[in-house]
Amino acid sequence: VLDYLTPDFLLGMTATPESAGAIGFLTLPALFRDLLARMATGQLVAYRGETVKKVFFKSGFILYATSNLTADRLGEVLLARGAITRDQFDESTRQVLATGRKQGTLLVRTGALAPKDLFHGLIAQVREIVVSLCGWDGGSWRFLAGLPPREEFVSLRLHPAGLIFEGLTLIAADPRWSG
Repeated sequence: VLDYLTPDFLLGMTATPESAGAIGFLTLPALFRDLLARMATGQLVAYRGETVKKVFFKSGFILYATSNLTADRLGEVLLARGAITRDQFDESTRQVLATGRKQGTLLVRTGALAPKDLFHGLIAQVREIVVSLCGWDGGSWRFLAGLPPREEFVSLRLHPAGLIFEGLTLIAADPRWSG
């Protein structure tokens, strides 16, 4: 799996400001590595069918990631990991719809989560989004230089190398990719 991260493999896989391209086998791990090497700041937007996932970078580090898939939402991730109960999830979802506040904030305010558990949940959510992108073998991507307004996300500053390795490990274990 580590052979995929060699400079020879990654030549020609670069994301420049306002660049775009097609997603093929291992395109996104290569782009993550390139963004880290260039210490890029901006967002990588990946599209596949109706799915849109965004990974925000600052100086090559991953700040945050978003997705339009229900399973990638914070509440869903917390519920799947057993960090909150179904009742807590349902109540916080109702409050999100009624107030427009963020679900994580509501879960902390109601005592369903401690602030440190929310932070760990956010890291888990971002990890799952980024790792899932490593296995995409189709779609398109676009890199947009610059960051959205700060209030749109919590800055986590995750090193992409570990996430790339985790994603490539999942690819190597997938029978679709074995020769």
